[in-house]
Amino acid sequence: MLDRSGGDVGKIESLIFADNGEALAVIAEIGGYFEMGGTHVSIPWNQLDLSDDDLTAKAPIDEDNLADYTQFDESGILTKADTSKIGRVEADRGLDLGEKVFRARDLMGDHAYIANDRRWGYVNDLVVRDGRLVAIVVEVAAQGPSRHYAYPFDGEPQIDPGSRRYTLPLNENQIADIEEFDYDKLVSGSHTGAISIE
Repeated sequence: MLDRSGGDVGKIESLIFADNGEALAVIAEIGGYFEMGGTHVSIPWNQLDLSDDDLTAKAPIDEDNLADYTQFDESGILTKADTSKIGRVEADRGLDLGEKVFRARDLMGDHAYIANDRRWGYVNDLVVRDGRLVAIVVEVAAQGPSRHYAYPFDGEPQIDPGSRRYTLPLNENQIADIEEFDYDKLVSGSHTGAISIE
């Protein structure tokens, strides 16, 4: 995470999405030393300036205005409305979210299922393009080495953050037509406009 002048000020810890896949905000840790003492802030997605390769993000913050950030409401719950403003939050791991909002890490590692309640693999990554979640990358290791597939996220609300289970809206025949996901293209920038969230 870069500040207004391009200096390295912290790291993005998670992305916050609406349940339809719209990227709402990032949770970033600003400052600190060896992961201690940093300030956790929510920064609206539309206030980020992404680099051409989408590997770095610049935020409208600096040392002078960091102290001006306000707490969200006293409930301690980050709602969809809260994500439209910059605000200080408690550490991301303890962050509670309101309805119709989820964070990227709520999906990471979830069991991925297909029709007929068949376990297919694990959610390994998310792909964001133009401010929307466009694909969920699943690691499949059934017979042989594990492989990754990016299954389209169609924008219909389908995330249940607390369940540790993600059901792909595809059946086995539809899945057979999807090619293996090439991480090298994502890292090299060949997947233009895509962001990998780990």
